[in-house]
Amino acid sequence: MSFAVTLNVAIDGSEQYISIQAAIEAASNGDTVLVHPGRYIENIDYIGKSITVCSLEATTNDSTYISQTIIDGNRNGSCVAFRNAEQNATLRGFTITNGTGFLTYDELTRGGGVLINNAYMTEGSVSLTNCVITGNHAGMGAGISCLNASLQLSGVNIHHNYSLASGGGDSFYRNQYNDTKYCF
Repeated sequence: MSFAVTLNVAIDGSEQYISIQAAIEAASNGDTVLVHPGRYIENIDYIGKSITVCSLEATTNDSTYISQTIIDGNRNGSCVAFRNAEQNATLRGFTITNGTGFLTYDELTRGGGVLINNAYMTEGSVSLTNCVITGNHAGMGAGISCLNASLQLSGVNIHHNYSLASGGGDSFYRNQYNDTKYCF
C-alpha cells in the first residue's frame, strides 16, 4: 500500500524540487505538488497523473498567493497541459500567463494558458480552482481550450487572452463540464 505524499517546490532551492515539472514527474497518483511563491518559467504537463498541483493558497486560503505563484509559459507552448486522459487531476491557486498553446487536430494552436485534451474518462476529470489565466495567445481557446474532456471550474478568472481565430478566453468542444463560479 502506498500513501499520498506532498512534494514541495521552491524556485530558490529551499525545497526538494526547483521546478514544477520535476515534481510532477516524481509524483505518484494521489500525491500533491505544493508550489511556493515565485515565477516558474516552464510548461507543465500532468503526463497522465491523477495529482494535485497547487500553490500555498490551497493550504492557507490566502488568495494573495495566486498572484505570487506564476506559471509563465515563456511563449513556448501551453503553460499547463492535461493531454493524457488524466482523471481527478487538479490545478489550484496560480496565475497562468505567457502561453502559446499546442497544435492539436488542425493548424491552429489551442490552450495557451491551459490545454485539456482527451481527459474524458469521468465527470470532473480535471479541476481548475482559484486561478487567474491572463496574457496567453493561441489560435483558439487562448485562455483555456477543452477538447473531449470533463472539466470543473471554480473561482477561475480568465481575462486579456488573445486568439487568432476564436475563443480568446476559452474554447470548449465535445465536453462534459461542471461550470461553477466561472468568471471572465
